[in-house]
Amino acid sequence: MVSLEDGGAVTAKIIDLGLAKAVSEPLSEAAISMPGVFAGTPEFASPEQFAGVQVDIRSDLYSLGVTLWKMLTGQTPFRGSSVEVMYQRQHAPLPVEQLDGIPQPLVVLLEVLLAKDPVRRFQNPAELLKVMPAVRDAISAGRPMMKTTRVFVSSTGDVQKERHVADRVMRSIAAEFNLPVSASYSIFQRLAEEDGGPENGAPKTEPDNHSPLVLCPYFLEHQRLQLDAGYQGAIPNTAEFDLVICILWSRLCTLLAPTLRMPDGSAPGSGTEYEIGWALDHAGKNRGVPQLRVYRNCSKPTPPLEPKEEREAFGRQWDSVQELFAHRETNSDGNFVGTFNNYCNLQDQLPAGSWRVAMERSQPVQTEQVVSGSVTAEGTAVTVLHR
Repeated sequence: MVSLEDGGAVTAKIIDLGLAKAVSEPLSEAAISMPGVFAGTPEFASPEQFAGVQVDIRSDLYSLGVTLWKMLTGQTPFRGSSVEVMYQRQHAPLPVEQLDGIPQPLVVLLEVLLAKDPVRRFQNPAELLKVMPAVRDAISAGRPMMKTTRVFVSSTGDVQKERHVADRVMRSIAAEFNLPVSASYSIFQRLAEEDGGPENGAPKTEPDNHSPLVLCPYFLEHQRLQLDAGYQGAIPNTAEFDLVICILWSRLCTLLAPTLRMPDGSAPGSGTEYEIGWALDHAGKNRGVPQLRVYRNCSKPTPPLEPKEEREAFGRQWDSVQELFAHRETNSDGNFVGTFNNYCNLQDQLPAGSWRVAMERSQPVQTEQVVSGSVTAEGTAVTVLHR
């Protein structure tokens, strides 16, 4: 709808994303609905609408992606009868060959908007708006963009060696998949400009319309037990990442902002509780994505003997670590079943097998299915390491 506002300004508003139809369109292109499934134009409907499962704002973002595709090409990505469109939406790969001549950053943006699995799309409009300035700048400068596999690494000040081992393991696995690693350690959006190359000297491939992935690690190190009154740091929401690693030993991660809240609105007792809580909440709403695995070191730390205040503070922190994991093990409702793995010393390093599986699960596949209740190959993993 185009309207003329006060002062003569012209305003364009989208008032429909698939409910209206043009009488001049062929019947197969303009069918309004499928009885008993959903109301809307099939060409603009999300895969989950065809599957008859619960939909949310991510379904609207998919329809927005179809609208953008039609604006760029003059047609929707999938066409035909309602049955044909339903099948293509759920099983056929996105026909990116239709986007020849379209700037590469827009192609990547469309691939995220039109991912068959809602987990792989922007999770809300705010996340989409956050990345739009980078897309605009990349188009203007002629620079390519890549989809990201985002890794969150949280550690306390007493596990610096393990943190470096985690970095090496992550980069080694990235090399197996020929994934470039971003030189920036602060990217946790779904799109990023390529600024790194494949690990271990692997040849760097030119980005194309199939938008390869770039691994984007985000490191957060909790050095202090208590924060200064004026500290302005924040913990990113772990639900925004593809792989979350929390490395602990004798204490929990510091709560960086008193305004942070758990998914149920309560105040978290620590940064670790906040990180795990949001990852679990996201998994419960996305068919088990992300997964959660916990690695625990059996060794005991050496507490300080003096001064008395430090010794008592150490004891309280150690007790908090034990209580947190004991509570999770007994009140997890199945979320932690089969996820605990113990190691006794640094020579065992950080188990890479589960990380490799996690990386495999974060890779997009050519054909995705959303009709089943199982986790797809585009899953996410959360790993918590407790030394």
